Amino acid sequence: MRVLSQQDGSFAISHLPDAELDWLELLVDGLTFDLSGLSADLSLCPAPDNLFDVDLASDQLVSTIKLSPGPHISAASAIPGVVAAHFRLLCALAQLSGVVGVGWAPANSLMSPAYFKRVVTNWLDGGPFPALGIASLKSIDANTLQSEGLSYFTGQEILVETVAGDQQAAAKLAVRVIDYLVERGPLDREQTIEAPDQGYLLLAPDREKKLIRVLK
Repeated sequence: MRVLSQQDGSFAISHLPDAELDWLELLVDGLTFDLSGLSADLSLCPAPDNLFDVDLASDQLVSTIKLSPGPHISAASAIPGVVAAHFRLLCALAQLSGVVGVGWAPANSLMSPAYFKRVVTNWLDGGPFPALGIASLKSIDANTLQSEGLSYFTGQEILVETVAGDQQAAAKLAVRVIDYLVERGPLDREQTIEAPDQGYLLLAPDREKKLIRVLK
């Protein structure tokens, strides 16, 4: 880790406790993050439900390390500045030899290091939010998709009904809405936005303001 921090230059080791405590404190952009699980033995790790450009065999042995915002910023972990620092640090750590994938727990996802770095860097540089990776989509039934992980950023998830069972079209709508909501923030009333192809989408929050139904 010392070698990587020196070579990468974007982060530093800010606290190195006793080895038996099995964690490090890393500093990036003036913010501290805890890296734990460094001495974990190889074991079978159930693959997340949502895989992006990564193939994890059912019998593959892996060691899982976890990066978390430090105690003083944990309550603000979803604000843009902390998220940006978190993702930049993950991009740096993904350069470590032997990294199989980068997981994002709120979306129950696992991405290849190259995929993660590409979509996250593009977003941090002003591109669209990586709705397939940092968020994900799950089928509620044959005609309905629901987002997973959007609530980490907005406190809300979205529900999109497919048209004639066309989940690909529904996913395209969902990606557009997720990007919009991450940039805009949570909705407390109905709103209309442009669809990705043509026409408009109606975004309708439920009574509890936790789920937004997307209607075309």
